[in-house]
Amino acid sequence: MAQEVTAEDRETYRRLVEWAQAQLTSGTPPDEVVKKLENSGYSRSFAIDLTSTVGSAVLERARADERDPTGDFAVAAIATGIGGGITYLTFAAANPGGTFLIFYGPAVYGAWRLLKGIIRFLRSADARTPTAWVMGATALAIAMLSVVGLIYATSNSETGSDATTRGGAPSRISTPPPTLDESLTNLKTGDCVKDPGESEFETLERTACGGGNVLRVINTFQITGHSDYPGTMRIAEIAEARCSYSATTYFEPTPGSWAVGDRLVVCVSD
Repeated sequence: MAQEVTAEDRETYRRLVEWAQAQLTSGTPPDEVVKKLENSGYSRSFAIDLTSTVGSAVLERARADERDPTGDFAVAAIATGIGGGITYLTFAAANPGGTFLIFYGPAVYGAWRLLKGIIRFLRSADARTPTAWVMGATALAIAMLSVVGLIYATSNSETGSDATTRGGAPSRISTPPPTLDESLTNLKTGDCVKDPGESEFETLERTACGGGNVLRVINTFQITGHSDYPGTMRIAEIAEARCSYSATTYFEPTPGSWAVGDRLVVCVSD
């Protein structure tokens, strides 16, 4: 004997299914769900069938979620992007010799989630969906860029930048040695040195005055009143005021040499 199922019946059944899903998902035991349905006036056989059907669907969904790697890939992309991105950006924005942030925590957590997602991806054929392929490749690419950013920032944390000075003047050194060479610190008026011919150098060779490629020290002075490296523009202003009019260029500290105590500006003439 057939019986027509009305729209009202279908809507009632849909609501019962949603209610049972919410109950089972929240951890309510199936027997308790059956009792609640019976107390609401439904037959025991109907309550058992509904709970069993919904329970199977909830269990299958939980298993699918457990196999799905896309959540791990999404978290991995975000975490490694934050870790490597903030590290590199703060390193790029920091003045030479300044402070920048190294976000190892998010990068390591992101790498762990990426590994977890890859394991899920490889274990189940059902997990290898087009979305998972795309998200996995994206997370892997971001993680690799993050590693590159972290390595670059940490390996170059002691390196300063090239100095630009008046008249293309040579600068000293960009990476601070343990101590400055004496040839950079004990120059005095009247000394002559060979033109280093480079924008960066760690030593100067004294030589007899006269001849080609020889620079004569006109005067020297120490930069005072600055605890932090003042920058090439400020040094240029100071040198403009304090170098003798006969000087044609000067040697200045770089951020690296400043970090180990170099404050000497040497005004020279060719």
